[in-house]
Amino acid sequence: KIPFSNIKYAVLENDTYNRKVISLSIVAPSKTIYLAPISNDENDNFDQFWNSLDALIQKYNQTQKNIGQQIQHKSMYEQWWAKLLAIICAVLAIGICITKIVDQDAISTWRLITFLAYTIPFCFIVYQANKKKK
Repeated sequence: KIPFSNIKYAVLENDTYNRKVISLSIVAPSKTIYLAPISNDENDNFDQFWNSLDALIQKYNQTQKNIGQQIQHKSMYEQWWAKLLAIICAVLAIGICITKIVDQDAISTWRLITFLAYTIPFCFIVYQANKKKK
């Protein structure tokens, strides 16, 4: 059992396989707990569970006068550090691509492709999460 006062963030997200996951960020001990349905057949029950949990969170937040004590609905990709990391990755990707164009031997093509294969999806997910929020 986790008291609401110990939850910092609670959000319903989709994982990399587009499955629904509830992410709970706990204050003490500092960790993140992920809740997911056992199978895709459980998605309806999982949605009902999230709706009930979200309603309880909203009631809890209404009783908290201090905004810092309220449970936030931010995903990992909406955090300030994820935005900063996405910007750094995008700048590095552009810089490395320009370097590769100027000097073909500066970096191997496979390393560039590998870096871009990780960077582009991450930046896209951060962009989508923050665009949806607005």
